[in-house]
Amino acid sequence: MRIFEDLGMGVLCGRAVDFSNLDLGGKECLLPNHRDCSEVHPPPSVPSIEKDGKMSLNGSIVGPFYEKAVLNLECETFGGKPSPEVSWFKGEEELDSESHVRVEKNGASTVTSTVKMTLDRDDLGAKIECHVDNEAIDDALVSWVEVDLHVGPSSLEVDGPDEPVIAGDFVTLTCTIQGAKPAANASWFNRSDALTVLPQTEIELEPDGTFTTVSVVEVPVSRHDHQGTYFCKGSNSVLQSKGEAPLLKSLDIQVLNISRNPRQRNKSPNPSLEMIKPIRKAFSKISNPIFDTILSINPR
Repeated sequence: MRIFEDLGMGVLCGRAVDFSNLDLGGKECLLPNHRDCSEVHPPPSVPSIEKDGKMSLNGSIVGPFYEKAVLNLECETFGGKPSPEVSWFKGEEELDSESHVRVEKNGASTVTSTVKMTLDRDDLGAKIECHVDNEAIDDALVSWVEVDLHVGPSSLEVDGPDEPVIAGDFVTLTCTIQGAKPAANASWFNRSDALTVLPQTEIELEPDGTFTTVSVVEVPVSRHDHQGTYFCKGSNSVLQSKGEAPLLKSLDIQVLNISRNPRQRNKSPNPSLEMIKPIRKAFSKISNPIFDTILSINPR
């Protein structure tokens, strides 16, 4: 006599069993859509991904992680016959992995595959896929997770005036910090003193999932700022948690100390002298007047 086993997918397979001591009255039970078990190749299950023993839903996000963290993932599939092949991919790149196969009594297999990878900036937003394939299916079964990777800023630049400025003017300084996730914060300093002026800050999301921070300050300068140095410091939670130094860039400014008519405030900083009218009138009758003039100007 034969008994039948449900293999799923609407397929039954029959096994020969010795019931010689059992009287069935010569009757035989016929079941549709059945084959011999030795000829059936049942498909494997859709792979499931676990991290630290916890199931991750297909398409879910794992993390957050910091750079240099080690990510361990486990992929499991069962029921396939013959034993399915399990592989890991990041994009088109196949990852190194280790697999363990356990064969059940019915000949089907349970395969567990693990992948271990050290995360770096190239893994920003990476999708890690587990592929399962065997003879019973036309296309590989795929499950995946997305890596939430946090990174420190990759660059910092400071921009400001290229030419000397006039004491009493305002100068605009711009600090651009790129490649950070989460977004970096910018701090401004004049020499060792923190600026009290509040900057205007814009944060932009980049295609790779990192952020660009643009910080702009407008500060007044005096003669005491001549040859002074302004600093911008950029950091985020990644650098702080790892105890790493922030990014730092400086900009030197030359300040000219020139007395001039307020109406000329925005004109070229060329020093000029203008004689006061009453004095000019008093000396108009002297053919060759001589004046001693003192002009204070930076740089000297």
